[in-house]
Amino acid sequence: MKRSKKELGQFTSFLERIKIIPTTSFFSMEAATIGGELKNKGVTIDPEDLLIAGMMRSFGFEKIVTRNKKHFSKIKGLKVISY
Repeated sequence: MKRSKKELGQFTSFLERIKIIPTTSFFSMEAATIGGELKNKGVTIDPEDLLIAGMMRSFGFEKIVTRNKKHFSKIKGLKVISY
């Protein structure tokens, strides 16, 4: 799909304002812990969402803004703000 110069400019501006956090084994271990907690309750969510939750918990974040309320609302201690 071809993008307009305006769309590319908006995307570039967005990327300049965010911080990319590299995945580490520490985040992965936290994601595995969350996955284990959910599995004990008979609940599963996508591995990508577990990794995001692992990063968030590792940094002490308590809120997430997402359209994926279904998955993230299952994680203890995480407040989901849906849009």
